Amino acid sequence: AKGLQARSAQISFVCECQLRGRPYSRVRTPAANRPIWNYEGLIDGCIPDDALEFAVFQEEGGALGACLGHGILENSLFQHKGFNGEIKLFDDNGKVQKATLNIKVDVTLVPIDATQDR
Repeated sequence: AKGLQARSAQISFVCECQLRGRPYSRVRTPAANRPIWNYEGLIDGCIPDDALEFAVFQEEGGALGACLGHGILENSLFQHKGFNGEIKLFDDNGKVQKATLNIKVDVTLVPIDATQDR
């Protein structure tokens, strides 16, 4: 992440990702002293039209703190070929910040087993 406005000098950064509106799908990076994670997570159950929500938080003393920015990656940008690039981050009021998050999304299609429904 670039351009974040940390509210304290002695913090760590955490990034979360989930399918929009489905908090049970959430994955979270380990805390890092700089907002660079190189983290790989797996989110199951993505269907057409699902967007990915990203949020960057400050962490102090092991507790999740203020959200420093959040962004959305619409399905049309990653569904077929994945995505490798930056997304803009917004504040809690929906105002665009100068901050961005560099992400890479790979998509693995898993065939539905027809015998599961029986």
